[in-house]
Amino acid sequence: MAQLKINHVFSDYTPNDPDAQRRHNAAYATWVKSGFNLLPFKGERNSSHYGDRRKTPFIHDMLEHAFDVGCNAAVLSNNDVVLDNLLGDGIAVSCQRHGCYWAYRIPHIGGQPDCGIDLFAMTPEWWKVCGNWFPDLLLGYRWWDNIMRRLMIMSGCDEQQRLYYHEPHQGIEGRNDSPGEIYNQWVAKEWLRVNGERE
Repeated sequence: MAQLKINHVFSDYTPNDPDAQRRHNAAYATWVKSGFNLLPFKGERNSSHYGDRRKTPFIHDMLEHAFDVGCNAAVLSNNDVVLDNLLGDGIAVSCQRHGCYWAYRIPHIGGQPDCGIDLFAMTPEWWKVCGNWFPDLLLGYRWWDNIMRRLMIMSGCDEQQRLYYHEPHQGIEGRNDSPGEIYNQWVAKEWLRVNGERE
């Protein structure tokens, strides 16, 4: 199997919470070993434009940056996911077959999923077609993963092998009432309505 050049794009920020920093450090240690080109991202647009304090970036901006740099596939993830050493091969196989990769997160090998998704991968060709259907959502708030999953399923990619891990933790206090969350909810519900999709 040909080796893919994979750009891994992620939000460039440092959490204030010590436990979050610990999880990020543990995750990053596996990223360095992945062979992916790591691309920390801070865009000109972020959730602060809606009065949100977290300054999270937009998915479109992150992926466009990853593809502008040049790659065979882009990985987009949250900052606290631990990568299995077989993930690169799993992404390569899925991207060659379907143009993309997704899987539900699990806490450890053999663990049960909680229906959340913290990592996606796709080729530039897949994004050129399907990215036009992805709404302008913020990373880290509800619906961005749900709608990306729906698009990948619509394009013919069912769930792939679960090759990344996410330690369960409490959510950020107040996130559900934050401007970023409210924005994502509004954009997602409009997308669902226009596309005849159920919540």
